[in-house]
Amino acid sequence: MSEPARVELPVRAPAESVYRLLADLDAWPRVFGRFVHLERLGVEDGTERVGVWSVSGDGVRYGEMRRRLRARELRVEFRFPDGSRTEDLGLAVTALSERESLVRVTHGAARADDLSSVRAAAESEFHRPELRLVLRDVRRVAASPRDVFDFLYAADRWPEHMPHVAAASLRRFPEGGQLVEVVTRESGGGLLTTRNARVGRAPGLLVYKQLLLPPIGASHCVRWRIGESSGATVLTALQEVTLRAEGVVELLGPDADLSVARDFARRELGGKMRLLLDCVSARAAGR
Repeated sequence: MSEPARVELPVRAPAESVYRLLADLDAWPRVFGRFVHLERLGVEDGTERVGVWSVSGDGVRYGEMRRRLRARELRVEFRFPDGSRTEDLGLAVTALSERESLVRVTHGAARADDLSSVRAAAESEFHRPELRLVLRDVRRVAASPRDVFDFLYAADRWPEHMPHVAAASLRRFPEGGQLVEVVTRESGGGLLTTRNARVGRAPGLLVYKQLLLPPIGASHCVRWRIGESSGATVLTALQEVTLRAEGVVELLGPDADLSVARDFARRELGGKMRLLLDCVSARAAGR
């Protein structure tokens, strides 16, 4: 039997900050390139059962893992059932100073690129929080939560209801996974193709992750929550964006800085989301 891989990596961020990032399942899609959505399915004897949706090859794969958090030790333990074998992984964070730490794989197989992703995300959020952008839009919709979910989930039918959508296609995978490609008409007259991986959890949640990013983007994850309040359906769209500083000049020109990039992202992404929400409301009103 081969020895388990052991990898350690220094991180220029406090140990507690790095641990919080590892423990936060909602953060994984923006930290790790392959993850789309993670969801707690239950807890037994202090061990969480977690559903995991990830991009694998040309599809969206679903699996489950078991996870145990050891906050006092700044340690997270995982168990990934994979066919006939089970893969264990333990990540421990050790403080080197008030602003530096060491992430160590303590047992099991390790992916060095995953640790590099943790380091990049932790250092970015600690040293350059201005690179992260959160956009929130809320809309009350005159339709049932299920109708709203069905409309958003059936992205291949959007060209029938949204004038700015020129074409859309999707492929479906188990447990609500999708790969979606949408071609939209831009205000300047051109066409823009976006590709994203999505997970639908009817009728209250739909998440997606952009797979084609412009030079300015490091990650773009969206979470639609569909709920009810005072007898009305409420649709909340939360966009989490991590900007790529190196791409600002490439996309926006030599005079652009990060404040210009943040304004551009707010304007473009916020405007596109509000346009989509307008279409959802109009479609609901026409039912």
